[in-house]
Amino acid sequence: MALPAVYCGAGCADFVWLERTLARAPVTEDTFLAWAGMAKLRKALDARHEPADIGPLVEF
Repeated sequence: MALPAVYCGAGCADFVWLERTLARAPVTEDTFLAWAGMAKLRKALDARHEPADIGPLVEF
């Protein structure tokens, strides 16, 4: 089941805030790399089918 587009928990709100902050930041190599990382994370999150189906998004 896909999540409704209007659902956004605390983690989602933090993600959106960070994404918007990066969009307003001056373009540097660091912000570009951060933006690329956010795009990869967004793709992984958008691929979910169940709210608990997130798997390991960050590998340490």
